[in-house]
Amino acid sequence: MSIKAIETKYKGYRFRSRLEARWAVFFDALDLEWEYEKEGFDMDGIWYLPDFWLPRYSLWVEIKPIKANPSLDDIMKPVKLHKLTKTSILLLCGPPWPDEYFGIFVPESRNCHKLNKLARCRRCEMMYWVWETQDGNEFEGGPLGLFDCCHSERYPLEIPKTYYAKARGARFEHGETPE
Repeated sequence: MSIKAIETKYKGYRFRSRLEARWAVFFDALDLEWEYEKEGFDMDGIWYLPDFWLPRYSLWVEIKPIKANPSLDDIMKPVKLHKLTKTSILLLCGPPWPDEYFGIFVPESRNCHKLNKLARCRRCEMMYWVWETQDGNEFEGGPLGLFDCCHSERYPLEIPKTYYAKARGARFEHGETPE
């Protein structure tokens, strides 16, 4: 018996799964501009179509329905894309609910890290990722691990539970559209 994801329509896109559509709802709640399956890549015979493009951060985002232990293939495609394009990729595993997902950031020059929380610049509102290293330390930076604006006034961004609730409560059945 094989399990197939349910195609889901949201904001004019046909998502391959409800999980991807829920991440789109979550990105909307965070006011993150996104594009779904913007571009596919042929990496020496390996086809790869990242799920999201976040243009403000020049960041690809890949969604996987697993909370822990992504497969080697799940990690190697983003690593290969990064090496070929020099763009960063965030692999998000699991649904967008608190403590039920983690992120692996894939830049060429760093080991993989877990996404811990977010921070935002007080002046330009640029969002920054706060990463947890394997030894439990945190570092803050933009998608490339560097600050993308010239300001140093950052504050932790607690993601409101209502944002997670929007993603969790999103209903797509019978033509319903999340608000």
